[in-house]
Parts: sequence; structure tokens; C-alpha cells
Amino acid sequence: MVKLVISNEFIERAMQAPAVRAGLSARADKVSTRAKAIAASEDVDMKIQRRDGTRPKGRPYSRVSTDNADQEWGTSNTEKRRVLGRAASG
Repeated sequence: MVKLVISNEFIERAMQAPAVRAGLSARADKVSTRAKAIAASEDVDMKIQRRDGTRPKGRPYSRVSTDNADQEWGTSNTEKRRVLGRAASG
């Protein structure tokens, strides 16, 4: 039986591969577009942002966020809408 050893260098190169970054970016674009559509259809006032980056240990990310956490999570004065949560689940 052959024993396969994967080095940390291999994992780091794989994380930085253009295909991985493209996949993250495509998913974030999909979530962002869907969140904007949900917010517009429900007249929810929120700005949807998308950011790409790399964490300190080299792992890339694409993050979709909003400037209106009250609408996302709800407060005693604001109805919970979960626009980002619903956009990401679809």
C-alpha cells in the first residue's frame, strides 16, 4: 500500500491557485447579487458589499457583508430579515 504525504507547501499552493480564488469569487458574486435582489424586492435599506482578501496564514476568502446588521439580525425596534442568510442558502 502506498502512503501519501501532503506537505504544507502543497496545501498553501493549492489555496492560492487561480481556480480556487475564481471559485470563491464566483460564489460571492452569486450571494451578493441574490442579496441585492432580495433587499430590493422587500424594500430593505442596506448596502451589500463584497471583499476579497487573504488571511494571515495564506487562506483566501471572498466575503459578502452589509452595513445594516439590524435588518439582518433584528432588534427590539427592527424586524429580522436575514437577507444575507437567505441569499447564501440559495
